[in-house]
Amino acid sequence: MGQEASLPPRRRSFRERMDAVPAGEAHDSARGGGESALSQTASHPLTQTSMTSVGGLRAFDTALRVNDTGEIRIDDHVARVSMGASAGEREILPLPLELAQDHHLFCVGASVEDDELEALAVSAWDEAHWVAPGRLHLRGGVELSGPWSLPVNVRGELGLGADLTSAWVLECEPMRGARVPEELRGSDRWAEAFPEGLPFGTEYQVLLVLERMARRLAGALRIAGSGRIIQPDPDSAVSLAVYTPRWLGPAQLAEALSSAFPEVIDSRELIGQDAPPQTRREAAAERELRSVAPELSDELREVLARDRERAEDAEQVVDGYALLTPIANQSMMMIEAHQVERAPHVLRWEQWAQGAVIEYRLRWLPKGQVQIPEAIVTRSERLERMRSIRDIESAATIIHAITGGAVVDEDDFLVSLDDSIDADHSQFV
Repeated sequence: MGQEASLPPRRRSFRERMDAVPAGEAHDSARGGGESALSQTASHPLTQTSMTSVGGLRAFDTALRVNDTGEIRIDDHVARVSMGASAGEREILPLPLELAQDHHLFCVGASVEDDELEALAVSAWDEAHWVAPGRLHLRGGVELSGPWSLPVNVRGELGLGADLTSAWVLECEPMRGARVPEELRGSDRWAEAFPEGLPFGTEYQVLLVLERMARRLAGALRIAGSGRIIQPDPDSAVSLAVYTPRWLGPAQLAEALSSAFPEVIDSRELIGQDAPPQTRREAAAERELRSVAPELSDELREVLARDRERAEDAEQVVDGYALLTPIANQSMMMIEAHQVERAPHVLRWEQWAQGAVIEYRLRWLPKGQVQIPEAIVTRSERLERMRSIRDIESAATIIHAITGGAVVDEDDFLVSLDDSIDADHSQFV
């Protein structure tokens, strides 16, 4: 690979991604390319209440609405709500403590913009849209209002870290179950956060999505009542998936990856299934992987066995396979390729996602283990994870450059990678 292509890719925020779109290039592909007066005056694609295709950067003048009977209809007259200045330019009021104590809070840092919050909400919920400046509707009767500033004295009262400078108040009717037994409270984060009764229904579903959003935005949730802080590690989302209509066979994918990952090998080589004759490079890679094979967990071997069962004889069409390669210093990456019944919800407006969709899932296997440790505490563990993130993003960039489609993270949010196609990969496009 060339020097430029060897640079590690970088996951870009939605703010960076949308700012990179030249003004006036957004178009309405859903309506034959016609551009309405509203779309011409909209200052930013993600400040519109209509759905924005965050994958293809296409702005639509229409919005989908579900009526009382469950019928989906197209609303051509959706009012745009301007959010005004960016978070760095506007003045926001401090969060009143009484309001904070009575509601769940979604807390983020100073760099998070409103349109990033909206983009993630739209990724998860069909109904998500701005209903007024500072009021983001999520789903039936549930809204986020804000942002409110979190000055030092307020953060201290709420037990929030200094990196969390603003908060959104969740307006959602509580839905709680029975009181959690004392002996079970330490076994689950939600049981600790809701000792008086676990949430269920809409409240629980919304909190789960907000937890995913918090991991993506390096934010946190503060739970009303208990005051429990749920702050996912933003670097814990290591694995990625590429969704595309294009199928690559195991030999073709291994060849595409070989320049960056010379030790990549078909997993069938490790479990005794016959495979096509090897090249000298593949034989060397097999010896390297066989040297670490005894360290592979029983769970990983079961995963490989399932992949073997899904694959037919070498002379016939393979409908599922897995490639393995060492990454970072002590980790491995498994790339599982197979067809899925449906693409993630975030891709629901992509036309290619309505047909056959292939998933290339790139999994991090720390020290050959399927289960990722819940806590990464030592400096060496964090360095290993960061190196693994870099290698997995590099592999995802190569696959995406060949197949097209979209890259999605563990939380089913879109990932934008800074990628380039060099001469080694252009032959596959």
